[in-house]
Amino acid sequence: VQQHEIEFSEVCAPVVRIKTIRLILALAGSNGWKIHHLDVQSVFLNGELDEEVYVSQPDGYQKKGEAHNVYKLSKALYGLKHCLDRHLKSLGFKRCAYEYSIYTKKEGKDTLIVGVYVDDLLVTGSCTENIQICKRDMNIKFEMRERGRGSDVLVIEVNQKGDGITLKQEAYARNLLIKTGMQDCNPTRTPMQQKLRLRSDEEGELVNNTEYQSIVGALRYLTHTGPDISFAVWIVSRFMEKPALKHLQVVKMILRCIKGTLDFGLRYSR
Repeated sequence: VQQHEIEFSEVCAPVVRIKTIRLILALAGSNGWKIHHLDVQSVFLNGELDEEVYVSQPDGYQKKGEAHNVYKLSKALYGLKHCLDRHLKSLGFKRCAYEYSIYTKKEGKDTLIVGVYVDDLLVTGSCTENIQICKRDMNIKFEMRERGRGSDVLVIEVNQKGDGITLKQEAYARNLLIKTGMQDCNPTRTPMQQKLRLRSDEEGELVNNTEYQSIVGALRYLTHTGPDISFAVWIVSRFMEKPALKHLQVVKMILRCIKGTLDFGLRYSR
């Protein structure tokens, strides 16, 4: 009864938005909570089915003369979402109405938060004992692996101390500089020249738009912990379709700024 591209939410992998992850980390930093990073082992191709599920024959693997037939699944292609949702609710968690991959639980004055990104779980809260109980209950149902207290969340380096949390993407930024051949460039602290005006019909040589889009996409991911480059990245994002050499020069200045601010990040003080 589900409609394609409209009601297929029940078969998607749970993915919490990066801004929500940053919000969880900010809450943890401001309240002095510890972040625990868990990894669910062997989640793919292991989900048990409690109903009949059929899929269409994939392109290139259709049986000759029987293209109208479908396959009946004996195992779920991705079984974590259903199992995890049921198990967390059985433990007293409530799913957030605005962010389906976030679960919260309140016991008196204590709060417990679980964020789900495919098979990674971020667990934090005001009571250390409740976190340990949650981790123990999750281990009973799933094969879990502790990945440290949020040491690396979606290529964001998380450093926890008693007075707050620091978020950085230094390794990601270094790799981007190497990928673009800018690792030996002269660093700067300014991402863009003041009052610079760019047009979509800039004169001069055009550059490879695929490479340009790849670099700008990587820069956009860096804005999660580097808001100082956000405006400059937003400007160069306007020219994805037909980037000229002048647009690329501005992108390279942003990369020079990243070289000069590699150890910069976000600080959430307690």
